[in-house]
Amino acid sequence: MSSYTFFTLERDAELAILTLNHGKANVFTVPMHKELQGILDTLNADASVLGLIITGRDKFFSAGANIADMINYGVKEGTDFAEAGQTTANKLERSRFLTMMAVNGFAFGGGCEIGLAADMRVCAETAVFGQPEINIGVIPGWGGSRRLQRIVGRTKAFEMILTGEPINAAEAYRVGLVNAVHPVASLLDEAKKLARKVTSKGPTAIEYCKRAMLAGQFLSDEQAEAVERELFGKAFGTADRKEGMGAFIEKRPAAFPRTFPN
Repeated sequence: MSSYTFFTLERDAELAILTLNHGKANVFTVPMHKELQGILDTLNADASVLGLIITGRDKFFSAGANIADMINYGVKEGTDFAEAGQTTANKLERSRFLTMMAVNGFAFGGGCEIGLAADMRVCAETAVFGQPEINIGVIPGWGGSRRLQRIVGRTKAFEMILTGEPINAAEAYRVGLVNAVHPVASLLDEAKKLARKVTSKGPTAIEYCKRAMLAGQFLSDEQAEAVERELFGKAFGTADRKEGMGAFIEKRPAAFPRTFPN
């Protein structure tokens, strides 16, 4: 286990397990964002990491930002804080490996927004999600205003953001915010089980799928198709394609590489 100021990091074979560890509510600060950005850079440089699961402790995944700090912010400090959160979320979203949130409890504000940047989300029955920024006179600032509506749809996203009212785990599953709901005691084991359904595939294929899907979200149809076309072609030159197609023809389980290529 590696200990940081605001996180603890463990390895379970190809999976990295990152636990938020900042006080009772795991509130985010600029230094916490900087540390998480550095951790993501380190993990992305490690070819043996095929998946990352982020979780919290006790009743909280993360309550987002500390209002007691933000009450003293001016325009510049608010803008800088938004930039720090957006940088973290973007790094997480663009990681070449699978990223998954195992949301154990309350995920409010920035805590919810960090979760939105992951590829998949599972949660405990005790989880609660919310974007309550409007209740304190501000707005989501770490990408939530665009990511939430892409995940749950415009109508539900507008309701959550404009009313500031939270939703429970069952509602989060119903609207597609999370992939599954589990008892809190088995949450991490179930998250690992789902993650390994992905990491058993070829690492380059995982990365290419993520890049193509992100292009489909953020680029025009024509640009996204060009990215997809390029990555589809490049896949034919990879060890993943050779093993995957070979295994299919030979009617045997595929044994994909267990690290990213250098």
